[in-house]
Amino acid sequence: MRSPRIIALLVVAGIASGFISTHRWEHSYLPSPDGKLVASAYSTSMDLMVPVQPVELRNTVSLKVRDMKGKSILSRSVKKGKESYTVSHGYLHLAWSPDSKRIAYRSGGDLAVAECTTKKTVKLAANATSFRWEDSSHIVYVTDGSSVIRVSVDGKTSATLFSGKASDEFHASTSLFHNQLSPDVKRFVYMTEQAIRVASLEGEGLPHSESRSLHPSFCWWRDDSSLCLIHGLASVKTDKQWPQDTALRNTIYLYEPKTGSFADLSGHLQKLNKNWNQQVPRPQAPSRVWSSDGSWFIVMGTVERKRDSMAEMGYTRKNWICRPEPWSALCIQDLVGPEFEYPSIAPAGPFIVMNKAKRPATSDGAWYVMKVTLKGKNGVTISDPVKILPASKEPWFWAADGKSVISVKRGKFTTHIIPEVK
Repeated sequence: MRSPRIIALLVVAGIASGFISTHRWEHSYLPSPDGKLVASAYSTSMDLMVPVQPVELRNTVSLKVRDMKGKSILSRSVKKGKESYTVSHGYLHLAWSPDSKRIAYRSGGDLAVAECTTKKTVKLAANATSFRWEDSSHIVYVTDGSSVIRVSVDGKTSATLFSGKASDEFHASTSLFHNQLSPDVKRFVYMTEQAIRVASLEGEGLPHSESRSLHPSFCWWRDDSSLCLIHGLASVKTDKQWPQDTALRNTIYLYEPKTGSFADLSGHLQKLNKNWNQQVPRPQAPSRVWSSDGSWFIVMGTVERKRDSMAEMGYTRKNWICRPEPWSALCIQDLVGPEFEYPSIAPAGPFIVMNKAKRPATSDGAWYVMKVTLKGKNGVTISDPVKILPASKEPWFWAADGKSVISVKRGKFTTHIIPEVK
C-alpha cells in the first residue's frame, strides 16, 4: 500500500498536471422503518489519469443520515484504523433498528452502530460479514471466521450462538436482502464439507444440509423467514458441444425451514430460457428478490440473440416473475416489451418499478410502475406499465411503506405517489 507521503506527492503532481479525476456519488439509500429518516452511503474516488491504467489515489466512503426535508442528522466517515475504506472493500451494508433510532453499518469487517439523536457511535466488531437486528437493543452477526455472535448495541455484552469448524465457509459479501441470517435471526446459511447447511441458532435439532452443491454464493430469505432461495454451483454432465464431460452449473434451491427440505428449482428455471447455453436464470444480488408477502420472486437470465434492438453481446436479458408454490413463471419483457429492464420490488405491496431503456429510439428512458397479481391457483400476471418518474440520471428509492418512490436531486427528496394501477 502506498504511504501517505507518496499519495500526497501524487496528488500534488496530478493537480499540477491536470490529470486528477475525482468522482463523487451517493448510493445505497435506505429509509428508516418509520419513514422519517434516510440513510445513504457517499463515495469519493480520486484517480491519477496516466496511460495504460489509472492510479487509485484515494477512495473514501461515508455514512449520511438526513430527514425527509434533506436536513443532515448524522455523518460518519467509515474507517479502518487510520485508513479510510475504499470502494473495493464493498459498499456500506446499512440496516435500521426496528425503532428507527439507530443505524448499523458495516464496510469491510467493521460493524458499528450510530445513534441518530446523540450521534454516539459504538464499534461492535472488526470481523463481521452478515448481520441483522434481533431487536432494537441487540445485533446478531457472523464473523469472518466460523462463529455467530449476539452483541448489545452498547457493545458491553456479547454471546456466541454458534461455533463452526475452521474449514467452514461463509458468504463474504452481504446486504439487507442477500444475507446468511434469516430475518427472524433464528437460522443462518453456511457451507461445510462441500455441503450447504442451515443451522438453528436456538439449539433445536441438527443442521439441515444439501450435499449436492459445491459452493453457496448467495441466499435470499423471504421476509417471514419461511423460505430461502440459495444459489450454489453443482457439477453437471455437459452435452456433446462441450470439450469436458462435466461443468459447474448455477443451481437454485428453495429451502423450507419447517421441513428441512431443499427443492432444486434449476430445472424449472432452465426451461425459462429454453436451456440456452445450459444457463440457469437466478436472482440478482444484492437486491430485494422476494415480494413483501413472499408469494413471488424475480430472476434474471439470458436467451439466444434475437434480431431486435435490445440484443447486446450476442444475447438478450430477460426477467421472470416466479411463483414457487405451485410453480409458475411469467416473462416480464414478453408481456410489456423488450425495452423494460432493471426491476425493483416494493418493500410493501404488489408493485415493481422498471426502466424503459432509451433503446430503441422510440423508448423514453422513464421509470414505470406495474402491479403483480396472482392469477388463480397457479398463475401470475402484471398490469400495463404506468409512468411514475421521468427519464433522469438522478437516483431514486422506495419509501418504507411501498406507497411511493422518492427521487433525489441535489440532496433534496421528492415523493412520487404510486398511481392507480389497473
